[in-house]
Amino acid sequence: MTLPLTRTQRTSRIGPVLVGLAVLMLSVFSAYGVSRIPAPLLGGPIGPRTFPVMVTAGLGICGILLVLSALRGSLRVSEEDRIDWGKESGNVAWFAFGLVLNIVLIAPVGFILASGPMFACVARGFGSRQLLRNLVIGLVFALTVDLLFRFVLGVTIGLGTFGLAGRYLGIS
Repeated sequence: MTLPLTRTQRTSRIGPVLVGLAVLMLSVFSAYGVSRIPAPLLGGPIGPRTFPVMVTAGLGICGILLVLSALRGSLRVSEEDRIDWGKESGNVAWFAFGLVLNIVLIAPVGFILASGPMFACVARGFGSRQLLRNLVIGLVFALTVDLLFRFVLGVTIGLGTFGLAGRYLGIS
């Protein structure tokens, strides 16, 4: 027999439940996006949707598990692990700046050149002060992802205006 929850216990579960629901909603939005990816008519079992479907399924499973854990009360953050948002606001600002920079740059310069600066900003948010090194790492990582998508999956991602202009001029 379980005792009814106190008000404090109920309110302490709201945040974790909302986080789980947010992850679950992210999987729903991702599923919608994945459903809009064109699939080849005569493709095999692995195609442009394979990895996005796996990520979407993982997000959905994580969201469900987070909600269940939060409702059971097993998803708690100890006092020592709580974030001091006043102290961390600069790091959060670096994350946000990297995301905004990616959104602004991806259309004109493409996936690779937009992802490098985003990676450097996120690394700075985690405390790394090596911006140039992180920019290079981000560009190499983005180039690798782009090449995997292009040659393994046959999907070209985020060419940007410059890439489209180059393709139009016969440069690929």
